[in-house]
Amino acid sequence: MSQIIKIPDLGGAISATVVEVSIEVGSTIDIETPLITLEGDKATMDIPSPIAGVVESIEISAGDTVSEGQILCYVQTVSDECVHPEAETTAQQQVQNDSHHLESEPVLETLCIPDLGGADQATVVAISVMVGSTIELEDPLITLEGDKATMDIPAASAGQVETIHVAVGDTVKTGQAMLDVMTAATLKPSEDLDRSNVSIHIDEPDTAPRIETVCIPDLGDAAEATIVDIQVKIGEQVTEESPLMTLEGDKAAMEVPSPFTGTIESIDVQAGESVKTGQPMMTLSVITVSKPLQSKKTPSPSIDRSVQLDAQAVSDSEPSRLTSAQVYAGPGVRRMAKQLGVDLARVKGSGRKGRILKKDLEVHVRKQLAAPQSNSNFVVAPWPKLESEGPVEFKPLPKLRQVAGQFLHRNWVHIPHVTQFDQADFTDLEAWRQSAKAQAAEYECRLSPLVLVMKVLVESLKAFPDFNASLNEAGTGLTLKQYYHFGVAVDSPNGLVVPVIRDVDQKDLVTLSKEIAEVAEQARTQGLRPDQMKGSSFTLSSLGGIGGQAFTPIVNAPDVAILGLSKTQYVPVYDGKQFIPRLMLPLSLSYDHRAIDGADGVRFTVDLANRLAQAHQFADQWWPN
Repeated sequence: MSQIIKIPDLGGAISATVVEVSIEVGSTIDIETPLITLEGDKATMDIPSPIAGVVESIEISAGDTVSEGQILCYVQTVSDECVHPEAETTAQQQVQNDSHHLESEPVLETLCIPDLGGADQATVVAISVMVGSTIELEDPLITLEGDKATMDIPAASAGQVETIHVAVGDTVKTGQAMLDVMTAATLKPSEDLDRSNVSIHIDEPDTAPRIETVCIPDLGDAAEATIVDIQVKIGEQVTEESPLMTLEGDKAAMEVPSPFTGTIESIDVQAGESVKTGQPMMTLSVITVSKPLQSKKTPSPSIDRSVQLDAQAVSDSEPSRLTSAQVYAGPGVRRMAKQLGVDLARVKGSGRKGRILKKDLEVHVRKQLAAPQSNSNFVVAPWPKLESEGPVEFKPLPKLRQVAGQFLHRNWVHIPHVTQFDQADFTDLEAWRQSAKAQAAEYECRLSPLVLVMKVLVESLKAFPDFNASLNEAGTGLTLKQYYHFGVAVDSPNGLVVPVIRDVDQKDLVTLSKEIAEVAEQARTQGLRPDQMKGSSFTLSSLGGIGGQAFTPIVNAPDVAILGLSKTQYVPVYDGKQFIPRLMLPLSLSYDHRAIDGADGVRFTVDLANRLAQAHQFADQWWPN
């Protein structure tokens, strides 16, 4: 039977953006298998499947904006006659005879801000759920930021989010109401249950605490790492996967999770200390179950299949088989991966149903910790705390600027930048542009210097194809692109956006002029679609309309170069006999030094400058035929 799965309640939001589709046509899915990931203004959430079956068709794709009730996919469900063997076994264990009936009572539970570890208050910097989200135990709910650390607050109960009492930017305290959760149904006997026919005895487990030593995990080939933060204290209760401390190497920082659930007995290291693989860092008192729970029940003559029980509640289930295209991770892990620049599709999950845990990400980035150690004792100081000397005002950054900042930071940190400065004689081409204004007006377009530079730039990129390329992840080769799609940086009220103008080599001046004007207007009115900002082969950033003489543009990965244009100005140029005024266009070319040598960087700007100086001779061929 084919069933429709629709977008659920978005918690008051009108729409959200699909950032990832975790299934494909033909995928076999279970209940709670993640289908897609949505991103709204304040949170990212996974949409789980409410049914099990085989995906027949998918009606949305990554980048789409969706709203409540929109069709997500069609699923061919499993026949009602099929009963999972684990569920049947569980039913046999729980149902004592046909006269037993169980009732469900959902409970509304308020989750509060936990102990902040001595801090008076903290700021809510992210909310990872929305009203209507289904959460599991330990799923991240919100992220708090204090003076010295940032922490995820996990769910203490599983269920569905009913109300959220806090918002991003709020200052909260220990014990303050965070959100309300309708917890999973509680099973209890009905009033008319004949208890005389039931005899259930559960032997209490014999428990004995044991002391486990937690050691520094494998650091790869790195000799040592530095402890930058210890997140627990003696006597504190921790659960498996809870972060214990943060280690930092030359190129990356990683959290060390607890391998056990228990109580911290001792801490053998301290912040600032250099540690090695296998070095003891703390001990935990762990409860050992010396014998399993045993139940004695009166035999049941039959099984009431109408009673639906969660097999996972009483027995371990086998992990579901997910396809390679499915990435199962919670919002907290996705946020961490984004900060580290990790592609989750390359990470193997070790959690339930292949879920990617924080420790899986940490294993993935250990190779960076294994990089050769520096002989320098220089240590980067922590970010300084703001101490205001007068009146201040807090101005929150728009979401677009926050997201752009993350990508700019990633590109600046990971790409070894070199910027080559040069000037091009723009005198004759500018004279041609002024003479062409009347012709441009007939086409109802404005002919800007940027359009002319783009047409000339295509020819320089053909002569130097390494600049119209992308470096592979391993840094072992270039993908030379046979197309010319130029990203053009546009300043919008909410921050920097880079729409892509495609096939510049195949378009005339009029088409390019109108297209640039159109995307610039869409950027100012927040009307750009995600697909309009993907697929560039080279990027330009023009500040000529504002001013300035030079700047260092940041390479827009995966491109390997970006050209910055500043304001033209007349300067005296010596022609061998006398100084004459020439209109010069400043060029600022930033490039990835792993892909491009300095000599080639100079050759490229010289070639571009020469072509710009001569472009007036053949510019007429750029008009529409």
